[in-house]
Amino acid sequence: MGWGGAADRRKGRGPARPRRRTSVVVVRAGCVGGRLSWSWGRATVVAGAGEGVGEVGGVVEMGFAGIYEMAESKPEMRKPVFTKVEQLRPGTSGHNLTVKIVSSKLIMQRGRPDASQARQSKIAECLVGDETGIIVFTARNDQVDKMKAGTTVTLRNAKIDMFKGSMRLAVDKWGRIEEADSADFTVKEDNNLSLIEFELVNVVEGVTENETQSIGYVKSKTLIKGMRYSELENWVQSHGFRPGQAMMLWKRLYGNNIWAQSCDELEGLNKDLRKMLSEHAEFTALFLKDVRTASDGTRKGMGEPLQNIDNVLRAADVMVDEQGLYFSPRKVTISTSGLVPQLKRFLHESNCAIAVSLNATTDEVRNWIMPINRKYNLEVLLGTLRDELCHKHNYQVLFEYVMLAGVNDSMEDAKRLIDLVEDIPCKINLISFNPHSGSFFKPTTDEKMIEFRNVLAAGGRRVFLRPSRGDDQMAACGQLGNLGNLPVPLFRVPSQFEKVLNT
Repeated sequence: MGWGGAADRRKGRGPARPRRRTSVVVVRAGCVGGRLSWSWGRATVVAGAGEGVGEVGGVVEMGFAGIYEMAESKPEMRKPVFTKVEQLRPGTSGHNLTVKIVSSKLIMQRGRPDASQARQSKIAECLVGDETGIIVFTARNDQVDKMKAGTTVTLRNAKIDMFKGSMRLAVDKWGRIEEADSADFTVKEDNNLSLIEFELVNVVEGVTENETQSIGYVKSKTLIKGMRYSELENWVQSHGFRPGQAMMLWKRLYGNNIWAQSCDELEGLNKDLRKMLSEHAEFTALFLKDVRTASDGTRKGMGEPLQNIDNVLRAADVMVDEQGLYFSPRKVTISTSGLVPQLKRFLHESNCAIAVSLNATTDEVRNWIMPINRKYNLEVLLGTLRDELCHKHNYQVLFEYVMLAGVNDSMEDAKRLIDLVEDIPCKINLISFNPHSGSFFKPTTDEKMIEFRNVLAAGGRRVFLRPSRGDDQMAACGQLGNLGNLPVPLFRVPSQFEKVLNT
C-alpha cells in the first residue's frame, strides 16, 4: 500500500514521499487489544486489533492481527574515561581526572576586591595530582575559588597547554570543575610532569614512496640550573636516586667553587648518576656572548627583573641557600620600576632586599620619565609597599632616586618625598644621572644634590648619595647598552619643563 494520506488527495497531489523513519516498529503476533499511535509526517498512524484500511477525518487507520510496540531506543550514554596524571601528553585535550589539590597560589588579580565578579580577573597556579604524579593546573577567575589546597576535585574535559616547553593543565569554557569526595590515594609528588621540558619539532615520516610531514612534541633534556634544591631533589629521586646524591649534585652546581657546566665537571658522583645526567639533564642556562669590564670592576645586566619573576625567585633562593652560594638575604637586592603584582609576590616569597626606582614625586613627572607609572601610579605603588612591609620584620625598601637637573631636584620635590614615604620603612639612595647619547636630561650639580640630601635628612629620612660607577663602559645606572649613538624613544615633554630642557 502507499503512504499517501487523505490530506494529500484533497489537494490533488499524489502520494507524499515518506519522511525519514525515526522509530523502530516491532510486530508481535498473537496479541489483540489496545491501540498505539505514533506520528509520521503530517499523518497520525493508529495501530490496533483487526484488519483493513480506512479513513476517519483525515487520519489513516491501519489494523493488523496483533499490536505494535514502538521501541524509541536511544543510544546508551557512554561512560566517561578517566585519565591518570602520568598519562597526560602535550597538545592533548578531553581529559577527565580526579585529583587532589596539593597547593594553590594566586599569581595575578586585577580589579577591585569589592567589584562584581565579572569585573575581576584572577589567575592561580595550583599543584594537583594523583597516585601517579603531579602537574601544574592554571585556574582562572571563578575557578580560583574552587581550587583550595587539600580538597579533591574532578576535572571534566581538561586540556594540556604548553608554557615555555612544559605542560600545564587547564579547563576552559568547554569543561568544568566539580567537587568530589575526598580521595583515598596518596599524591606522588616526586613525579612532577611540569618539570619535564618538551621541544616542538617537525617529524618526517616515510609512507611508501611519499613523505608526509607532521608536527609533534618530543621530550628534551631538563634544565637543572636554576632549580631550587627541593625541585632538584624531587627530580633526582624521580630517576631512582637517593636524596643524598641530589645534595652532592647541588654542591657541584653551586658550592665548593666548582660551578659545573657539564657532566665532565661532576667528579666524585656515582657513575650511574652521571650517566643519567648526561642523558636527561641540561646544565647551561645562559651563554656568555661578551664581557665588558669597567675600570672600577662594575658588571651589570639590563631589563626589568620582575617581568621574569619565576626565575628571579629561583635565582635568589640559590644565592641565599646555605648549601648554595650562601649570601645573606640583605646582600641580594632586586631592583624594580614598580610592577605591583610581581612586587607583592616577591615580598611574600623572598627575604632578599628590594629596590624601587622612584625618581619623581608627582604622577605627572613620573608618567613622563617612567611610563610604568601610567599603570601603577605613585599612590598604588607606595600604598602596596606600606601595606606589605608592615607584615615583614626588620625589613626596609631602598628607594632609588635619579636626580635630573630642573626636573625632579627642587627643594619642593625633597619636601614631597618626605611626605610620600611616610610610614614606609625605607632608605633613599640619591643617584647622579649618567648622561648618554640621545638623552636630553642633564645631571644635577653636586652642590644641589647635597642640599637635597640635607632637606631629606632634616625630615627624618635615611638618605645616601651614590657615586657613578661603570660609566666608562656605558654600564652605569641608566646607561646600560651599547656604545655609540643610539636612537631612544622620546615622550611628550610637559610644558613646564620644555624651557629647562632646551637651555
